[in-house]
Amino acid sequence: MNIQLFIAEKSARQQQKIIALNKYIEKYPQGWKKRLELADLLYEIGNWSQAVIEYNQVIERQPQLLDVHLKLGKILQLMGQQKEALQVYDTALFLSENPGTQYHIKGLIAVCEGDNEKALTAFNLAASLEPDQVFHRLALSQVYQNVENPLGILRTLEPVLAINPDDVMSLIYSYDALMVVGDMQTAKERFNSLIALAGDDFRVIQRQIDQRLLARMVSGEEGKITKKMITSLLGTIPHSVEVHKSLAYYHILRGDWAQGVEVLAKFTTESPNYPYGWYYYGLSLFHTGKYQQGAEMMEKAYYLYPHDRKIYQGLCEILPFAPHPEKSKTILASIVEEMLTRFPECWSMWTFCLSAIA
Repeated sequence: MNIQLFIAEKSARQQQKIIALNKYIEKYPQGWKKRLELADLLYEIGNWSQAVIEYNQVIERQPQLLDVHLKLGKILQLMGQQKEALQVYDTALFLSENPGTQYHIKGLIAVCEGDNEKALTAFNLAASLEPDQVFHRLALSQVYQNVENPLGILRTLEPVLAINPDDVMSLIYSYDALMVVGDMQTAKERFNSLIALAGDDFRVIQRQIDQRLLARMVSGEEGKITKKMITSLLGTIPHSVEVHKSLAYYHILRGDWAQGVEVLAKFTTESPNYPYGWYYYGLSLFHTGKYQQGAEMMEKAYYLYPHDRKIYQGLCEILPFAPHPEKSKTILASIVEEMLTRFPECWSMWTFCLSAIA
């Protein structure tokens, strides 16, 4: 069975499940288990706004469910709603009685506040207290990714993969880190393992699409395969900004610039609370020569999600090309100072700053 058929069948099953769960909830509105199942599914397909509503409904009925608070906090954080996310995490910290979990939640709070050092300390303490709990190490890996420390990721996940070489999330994070350090052979082996273990996982498929776009497989028979993979994945996770970005750049790489930009314009209109929607929209405008509009969209991403490394870098890349150089220069100076204060350990930040102020 090919990958497009896998994705299509999974998408159909998900939609059928959503319909069935909604019918059940209409019949039994006071229940919470099916509502939680619906919220998890909405989160999986990227429909964050609706997932937030359902998670809040579950919490109203079962306020002691710690895991639900953590899921809600994560979505709110991804949507750039830091204040609301911190309130949810504070409640989760109050509910938790386990020291390892408490340190983990403190790490999540630190990430939400943009304090990477504090987050690393908290997740390391959680992992030392509960070395068998993989989720502590995965959270630690995400922070290492945020501060551009791929060796930290590999070091953190090595014990996990030594015990369980089939842990999908650990394989994904380690694959990404291996690509950064240039160990292509090991990265290829990890990715082949991922395809064998979880070939229909959207994160694995997204990385396959990324590889194809990087290789400019956008024309001829290979281009048709790339387009089918993107279209199929959109059927499975229709609210995913990453897949919309892939579709946009598929068109841009084919020379259909206007069509590519329009994909992200439509996405940001329909999903205005997704910071990375504005980020990719800004980049696409910049890459097609619309510097002023690109800067405006990137600034929207920044106001939604002001602690994000990639959004800082996007601003530094675009602002020097925007009209009104004096105004842009003032904004850029402020952004550079803020960025280096928040990410002093990230070498790419210094590179971006040097190129921006040159």
